[in-house]
Amino acid sequence: MDPISFQAVGSSVAGKWTCLPLLCLATVSFGLLAVVEVSGWTYHYSTTVQTWNESHDWCRTNFTDMVAIQNKEEISFLTQYLPNDSTHYWIGLRKKNNIWVWIGTNKTLTNNEENWAKGEPNNKRNNQDCVEIYIRRLKESGKWNDERCDRKKRALCYLVSCNDSSCNKHGDCMETVENYTCKCWSGFYGENCKNAVSCMSLHSPSNGQMICFDVYGTFQYNSECKFHCEDGYELTGTRSLSCQSSGEWSESIPICKAVQCRALQSPEHGQIHCSDTFGEYSYKSICNVTCEEGFELQGKSSLLCQNTGEWSESTPSCSAVQCRALQSPEHGQIHCSDTFGEYSYKSICNVTCEEGFELQGKSSLLCQNTGERSESTPSCSAVQCRALQSPEHGQIHCSDTFGEYSYKSICNVTCEEGFELQGKSSLLCQNTGEWSESTPSCSAQNVSLENQKQAHTIAYTLTSLGLMLSGTSMAFGIKHYCKKRNAGFLKEDKDRDKTNTFENPAFEDNDI
Repeated sequence: MDPISFQAVGSSVAGKWTCLPLLCLATVSFGLLAVVEVSGWTYHYSTTVQTWNESHDWCRTNFTDMVAIQNKEEISFLTQYLPNDSTHYWIGLRKKNNIWVWIGTNKTLTNNEENWAKGEPNNKRNNQDCVEIYIRRLKESGKWNDERCDRKKRALCYLVSCNDSSCNKHGDCMETVENYTCKCWSGFYGENCKNAVSCMSLHSPSNGQMICFDVYGTFQYNSECKFHCEDGYELTGTRSLSCQSSGEWSESIPICKAVQCRALQSPEHGQIHCSDTFGEYSYKSICNVTCEEGFELQGKSSLLCQNTGEWSESTPSCSAVQCRALQSPEHGQIHCSDTFGEYSYKSICNVTCEEGFELQGKSSLLCQNTGERSESTPSCSAVQCRALQSPEHGQIHCSDTFGEYSYKSICNVTCEEGFELQGKSSLLCQNTGEWSESTPSCSAQNVSLENQKQAHTIAYTLTSLGLMLSGTSMAFGIKHYCKKRNAGFLKEDKDRDKTNTFENPAFEDNDI
């Protein structure tokens, strides 16, 4: 079988088919083909007729495949340059499962591609599954007709000029009548799709780094850039951007923002003052806590926002300054009014004394912001009564509970022999600082009374002596003597002061 080949730029000369020099295949015997290199899509046809299956095998063995008609320009070209043959030519369109399919591309025939002759396809006798093209026919030249596949016709083949490198592997190589074109894939452009779409240049964010992986060139289609931040910063936005076919990055450029620590609340009776390097309560912010007057800090005064987003210390508190605990003075009591806690700043303690005692010092003590009290703790001392002077011819003896001549001191007054007490003998120092009684005096006793005492003493002595001598007569004589002597005393007293005369019944006669 002798194939005839021609490039899609062939022409006719004087109405006779001819091949342009160096652009056509020479007519050679079947099985040995010489191909002239061309830059476009070339068509090839057989000089003998074959069934559709035989034509398909022959085209695939010697060329690319049976012709797949792409457009009306291609049909016009074929009808112009192919030689007339009443048997016509097979093309690569065949019915599969009642659907017309281009065998070489396995694509379904679309309505826009249909080029059927009038009344076709008619599937006469229900076995017309292959397609022929009319060439140089008087009617409907270039149209298609469905035909039985076992009929014999010339094979119409094509040899593509596209190869793997035709479009730099970045596009689809599209065969045309005179050449091929590259339909660039998304993201590529230019001659043979050799250029990749570029996206705008990127730079590392402040306080961060960017690492890019470029497939076709720096910041070009399919370039991917990844971002990460320095210690103490966190990424705001996506971590990865890719250059899209539109020339735009898939996401906005991220930024590195300083890590944020939680907002701090000033402690009660305290204040917080912060120094912010990268923003309020952010990485490296230093916050210092101070307390009001009268309060002291419990915890660390300085807090640092760390790269973990945590503060270096817990927030301290302010507690009221404490004054030392007070002990109630002896014989006294303390009553305190506490504003911020027992014995703390601004606590006021009042000291009172028991009955009979008076305060020595200030009664009110204030706990100051220094932790010291405004006054020393006062004491309670017993009330003092005036010192007593012993009366003339008398003596004072005191029993002191809380000190000489002080509260509850009891002083007893006695007189010398021959003197008698004028007033109360016992004086009590009261809680008012006054003695319960006036100081008594000692006055001389009356003579009659004194003489009676002397006679009584003598009689008692002599009687005792008489009894010791066991003599009744002596005892009687002594008694008589005493009676007589006593009578003399009484008479003398009567002469001196008749109002003080009395008899002592102890010396009457009938008592012996």
